[in-house]
Amino acid sequence: MLLSTEKKDEVAGEVDHEEINYSAWGEWGKWQTSEIGATEGLDVEEGTQYRYREKEYTTSQKASLSGWTQYDLKTEQVWGNWSGWSDNTVAASDTRQVETGTQYRYRDKEYTTSSSSSLDGWTQYDVSTSSDWGPWSDWSTTEYFKSQTRDVMYREESRYRDKVFPPSTIPDYWYWGNWSSWDWAYYDESDTRQVERRTLYCYRDLTTSYTYYYFRWKSWSPWANDAVSQSNNRDVQTRTVFRYRDLNTSYTYYYWRWGDWSEWSFTEAKASDEMEVANRSVYRSREGEKVPIYYYYDWSDWSDWSTDKETEADDREVESRTVFRYRDRQ
Repeated sequence: MLLSTEKKDEVAGEVDHEEINYSAWGEWGKWQTSEIGATEGLDVEEGTQYRYREKEYTTSQKASLSGWTQYDLKTEQVWGNWSGWSDNTVAASDTRQVETGTQYRYRDKEYTTSSSSSLDGWTQYDVSTSSDWGPWSDWSTTEYFKSQTRDVMYREESRYRDKVFPPSTIPDYWYWGNWSSWDWAYYDESDTRQVERRTLYCYRDLTTSYTYYYFRWKSWSPWANDAVSQSNNRDVQTRTVFRYRDLNTSYTYYYWRWGDWSEWSFTEAKASDEMEVANRSVYRSREGEKVPIYYYYDWSDWSDWSTDKETEADDREVESRTVFRYRDRQ
């Protein structure tokens, strides 16, 4: 029996021979694209990595698109957007649709009143009058006369002065004193009192007030599509307007390009019309540790005795013996 071990004296028996083995390997290094040559003590592994990129698609109204490849083109006849409304006449054709409409604008009257018989920018449409008595004037000695347009009031006032007899040695000496203030009281004249009377007047006039009524048109509103009715207070204008849209040819360009490459992988990828595949050879290595291997041998148990002759060899030991047998006559 032949056994092996990495250490001596672990197995009973005699050492047959010793070998150096690299069965204890270190960790694999990183994969790299540079080829590595195998040597004694250096284990090398080769592999194939794959990466791929797929087609991506888009459309555009442009006849060229940077970085893309055009593979198809489709055309379509479509009506464009309507223009804005205009009062300029537009003619219809096979490639132009025209619509007509009516637009309205209006202006409203605004009103005011004034005491002036004319007002710049306004039109007078009515006038009204009102009469009222004005305030009373101050009292005056000037005589006023009543009429249809003047109301007059009057009153009488009196004042007096009395004789003054001062103490004197002169017989019958006297003199008139100062006049009193005017007032409405009535005083009688006598030998010792002089009286003056006067008539005071005041008046008020009948005033006629004129109110003039005016109107004017406000600014025109913007043109609009909503109908507006004419009235006494609203002036309305209409106009015919046009809008159009043209028949356009729409071009749709179809493009494709390759997308980004995937990461390198050991998973095999198959190329197709929609997928481009690239592959590369990669290498990695690991270093072996030198380990002595000792090979031992020991003899097995003896076989049973046999009459067959056996030949001795390095791995077989042979023993022989002389044997006898007998038989009796009967």
